[in-house]
Amino acid sequence: MLNSDVTKINLSAPVVWGEFKNWPKDLQREYIHKLDDTYHVRTDSIADMMGVNEWTLRKYRRELGCPGKKGRGLPVDAAGWRDFLGEDPRVIEVSTPEVEPEKTEEVPTYTIHEECVKVMQDMVKQIDVQNIAEMLRMLVGTGAKLTIEVTL
Repeated sequence: MLNSDVTKINLSAPVVWGEFKNWPKDLQREYIHKLDDTYHVRTDSIADMMGVNEWTLRKYRRELGCPGKKGRGLPVDAAGWRDFLGEDPRVIEVSTPEVEPEKTEEVPTYTIHEECVKVMQDMVKQIDVQNIAEMLRMLVGTGAKLTIEVTL
């Protein structure tokens, strides 16, 4: 007599996708129907439990011949489902998205040499304030009040 590995399948416990896919098709169908009938649970919840994408499970359910019910407004036995998953019904898990810390840009530091300062001072002296005032009058019109503040 040959010995072979024994596989235990518990249809009353949560299962991950990899294990579920190794079960015989008839047991897969039975398991899905049991979840549907007992907990009225939606496919997205079953997919979360199995750790697989919802659309992967939806497609696989169609291949098994046991597609989920249409719509999202179906009754869900939330307390029974949490109990099945082994979750404490008094604990509500809320996921918070991780926020990346703000990246602070380094402000460049410049060293101004005395020669540059002198050149800038000379340039400022050459500015014709009357000419600038006349150009601003042309832009905003006469009679308008315009306040300009320069801080160095």
